Amino acid sequence: MHATTTDDSPVDADRAYFAAIASHPPAALEDLLDDGFVYRTARGTAIGKRALIGHLAQGLTRVAKIRSLRAVPARNGDTAVVTGVAEVTLDEAQGPRTVWSRYIHVWTLRDGRWRLLYREAGESPGALPDDQATADLAP
Repeated sequence: MHATTTDDSPVDADRAYFAAIASHPPAALEDLLDDGFVYRTARGTAIGKRALIGHLAQGLTRVAKIRSLRAVPARNGDTAVVTGVAEVTLDEAQGPRTVWSRYIHVWTLRDGRWRLLYREAGESPGALPDDQATADLAP
């Protein structure tokens, strides 16, 4: 799924983002991320568009699957904010590891497409029940 028209919702764009970071290489991120994109990580560092795409393309962080839970959108004109909780399974040298995070995504509508302008993620206290999750978003 990709966010290509104004008919797509910010939540659809959010799902496309999660699917893109779980794909190898993450080519769809080129169109999903705004040129001014900033990602504030749980460790407090800030990563731009080129750095995130490069990091994922090199396999420095390998996302095996992602589930988005409790996504809540808010929209005003050409700006939307989606907040939620994500369950991310990472493939690491020592084996798979699951991380839970709360996230904030700020989307902007440019040229008829939702573009992710800002992402912030912080650690979540733990898992939520499966019945509150969306379908597995990994390709």
